[in-house]
Amino acid sequence: MDKETEELLEKERQEFAAMTPQELAAFEAKMKRAEARVDAMVEGLNAHTAKIDTDEKDKVVLTAEEQQQIDKMQLTEYFKKEAEKLIAKMPDKDEK
Repeated sequence: MDKETEELLEKERQEFAAMTPQELAAFEAKMKRAEARVDAMVEGLNAHTAKIDTDEKDKVVLTAEEQQQIDKMQLTEYFKKEAEKLIAKMPDKDEK
């Protein structure tokens, strides 16, 4: 350890030695609350990671051909809707 670290540790030891039993109990309670918060955060991160792992496993992997077929179907559907919009905007033959 370097000298600065040793000095900081010694200062901390002196501060703890100077604490009253009530101050020490309050400090320990504060540390337990902080530890509980950290535990909760770690648990939350673990749950989030587990969910991501599960989501990754549930993904369906398509072949390039399957993806191409889906893309074609989606494009066909899009163009059908666009054509219907254009037809709806066209005047009827009877209106001429």
